[in-house]
Amino acid sequence: MAAAPSERAFWGIHARGAMLPTILLKRNQLAIGWADLGDLSSEGKDRERLRAMLTLVIAPDKASSIPQVAGQLYRFINELKNGDVVA
Repeated sequence: MAAAPSERAFWGIHARGAMLPTILLKRNQLAIGWADLGDLSSEGKDRERLRAMLTLVIAPDKASSIPQVAGQLYRFINELKNGDVVA
């Protein structure tokens, strides 16, 4: 069921490369990166678990970004709802 207009969240998804035309536009689907993490539909319920998984796939020089990336993944998995507006 779609959310009422007053309950909708607005999301900005940044895409580049092959992802934009093949997934977002042709398939009418949302996707985010970090393919090396695999399917996060069950693991993504726990923000600390996401952080631990990210330490295995993010380059050491980018380790300071782990909390931010974990937060983005967590919100995408747990907060995005049908009826939200995505740009």
